[in-house]
Amino acid sequence: MALAMALLLTFLAPPGPADAAADLHEVVTRKLLTDEDAEKRNVDIQAWLARWNGDEVDEFEFLRRVAVSTLDRDDSGPLAQLLERVRSHGVPLPNYRPVVGHRLMLLGVHWSDAGSWDRAEDLLPTILEYSDDHLSTLWLMGRRGRDHGSDEGLEFLQKVIIPTILSDAAIDDAERVYLLRRLYAVDYTGPRPFVDVEGPSLAGGEISSTDSRGEVLLVMYWASW
Repeated sequence: MALAMALLLTFLAPPGPADAAADLHEVVTRKLLTDEDAEKRNVDIQAWLARWNGDEVDEFEFLRRVAVSTLDRDDSGPLAQLLERVRSHGVPLPNYRPVVGHRLMLLGVHWSDAGSWDRAEDLLPTILEYSDDHLSTLWLMGRRGRDHGSDEGLEFLQKVIIPTILSDAAIDDAERVYLLRRLYAVDYTGPRPFVDVEGPSLAGGEISSTDSRGEVLLVMYWASW
């Protein structure tokens, strides 16, 4: 009898934060293959916000900020508000970490597009802390620094993105090389046969690598800049 009563009370109990979190997680993690998918997601997010727009503001604040930041918008205000909430209180639901990482990546891309390099640099560690896709984050933000057409953009690429690529333990060496090649548009097809070099000798006259065939030869390339 007691078990039956407990089950009945559970069934009649009003939905709580766990239900709200599960409902929203299903919506915000959907794959969007068409414009219709995006429109349907936005409709469902609006319905979620209408359903959970109760008095428990503190309890649902994080979820509401995730919901609002997921709607298609032209400004970055909701994303910045989500960042503020995450920095002050963290992410209370572990399965939302990748969701937050993806949301903040979009904010990083937005600030990079706008040439707000200091803000993008400040945000990058937080994006990488929560994102599962470091490769995409560094590519999207690095490409914007490269293509911005300004010295500041190139400095952001060289002093922020490249060192992060080289030191990020979440990226393996093959991904590191792939990303650097894409950022620098290097067309490398693999090892090539050695080509003999020749030029003026410091002692005077000409010198050529052919003079040392059959011996161990170290060729050092350098540039004055």
